[in-house]
Amino acid sequence: MEHNLCESEPQDTPENPTSEPTKSIETNKTPVQVKKKPIDYSQYRAHFLGVPIEKIKATFQATTQFATNIMAGNKILQTIKSPWPANNVRRRNEPVATDTIKAQVPAVDDGSTMAQLFIGQKSLVSDAYGIKTDAAFVNTLEDNIRQRGAMDKLISDGAQAELSDRAKDILRALCVDDWHSEAHYQHQNFANYRWRHIKKNVEWLMNLRKCPPEVWLLTLQYVCGVMNHTAEKSLGNRPPLQILEGYTINISILIYFLF
Repeated sequence: MEHNLCESEPQDTPENPTSEPTKSIETNKTPVQVKKKPIDYSQYRAHFLGVPIEKIKATFQATTQFATNIMAGNKILQTIKSPWPANNVRRRNEPVATDTIKAQVPAVDDGSTMAQLFIGQKSLVSDAYGIKTDAAFVNTLEDNIRQRGAMDKLISDGAQAELSDRAKDILRALCVDDWHSEAHYQHQNFANYRWRHIKKNVEWLMNLRKCPPEVWLLTLQYVCGVMNHTAEKSLGNRPPLQILEGYTINISILIYFLF
């Protein structure tokens, strides 16, 4: 049996009305006017370690704030990760200073009694890693290179762990120069200058939030993260991460959450 696939549709006639009457579309509506609401930068001082309002305003102008609300769910439907090939190491294109910070009590999260700081000399990007022994320095060095890229030069105060054969092997493999300060002249290490500002903010935040001493590492890492996202006058009112990464930084997470 053959089927006709081109059967004609019934025609509209007064006796056979098949189509609905066309509805008129209103096109002369008044356009919606959007008025820009000024930002009250003072309400975000607690989110940026109490810095002046002018500094917060410069941070907003140099960053994006795309998140308009907090979204959370119980499942991650899709995770996309951009892998880096093992034989392709990013270059950081700046000297990086490192120093070891010792604490009086173990950290509550992993029991670390020390922290290793890595501070970019040009970008001022600061990273802190908890460690339990001096020998763990090489692991933090590898982590910092993996996360930020290989530096041009590693600046240190000449500690034994920082001059170990394993540390030198890493620097040789990645063609990284090294420099260490003279004995008893640790002030030559650039990390000490930035550490003064970091330490002041850590002590201020722990006193403000009445934190127990055991959360010193979490506070240190939080402060480094906030400072990395805060505009610096010496960097042309741009955040350190923007100087290092080369793109506009988003600070939505700092606006909605406090330590």
